[in-house]
Amino acid sequence: MRERQYTYRLNTLEDLYPGPILERPFLETLAATLPGAYDLPLHYDLLLHAQTQLKRRNYRVAVLEAETAFEVYVADLLLRAKVGVGEDTEAVMAAMEDLQGLGPLTKRLRELDRVLTLLA
Repeated sequence: MRERQYTYRLNTLEDLYPGPILERPFLETLAATLPGAYDLPLHYDLLLHAQTQLKRRNYRVAVLEAETAFEVYVADLLLRAKVGVGEDTEAVMAAMEDLQGLGPLTKRLRELDRVLTLLA
């Protein structure tokens, strides 16, 4: 009986850099990022989870994770943009929690377009 070997590459260096052995420029890039701490934004974390689910062939979960990552990114960007034009953080958060206000994603995207034109 033949034995089978399954190799799952889930968010490893092989996902980030080409080839089985890392060339010196890639190693130097990786080494340069190690000394400093990095707080991973939530939308990045969700995208990495979506990538993992894709590799496990859990396509429905991967789509949900990716959609959620996009919504989180839009919400974070909208909050930062509105605060950047002088609006109160608490007022923006209240509007984003209101389903009649900026709760739905389509309304958030329209508002983000409007606010970003003010910042340009």
